[in-house]
Amino acid sequence: MGRASIRAAGTIFFKINGVQLSARGAFTYALSGEQKTYECNANGEGYYTAKPAPGHIKGSLTDYGDIDLDRLKNAEGVTATLELGNGKVICARNAVQVDVMEGNSETGELGIELKSDRVEEIL
Repeated sequence: MGRASIRAAGTIFFKINGVQLSARGAFTYALSGEQKTYECNANGEGYYTAKPAPGHIKGSLTDYGDIDLDRLKNAEGVTATLELGNGKVICARNAVQVDVMEGNSETGELGIELKSDRVEEIL
């Protein structure tokens, strides 16, 4: 028997503080948590260290002229949600916009990256 069809991609919705922005193309995300590093000591015994690592939601928007660039560039303490085509919702709470927000005059494309120590899947 074959595996049933599962939707893995499709339309996405991106919101900051509940305001939907025009997502463009693919977004990436990383959940916050621990960054683990595996090493070996002089005797060849393995061990790992862990430190806190922020997560992110990153992608491009289309600016139809309705985006307040200064407000978006300086955004901090915002809640961003990324609703994926497969039904999952990724949420970044108390996030800070860290991208240089390079824009493209031909396409209206505008980069954005929000980082937070609280990026998680909402169940």
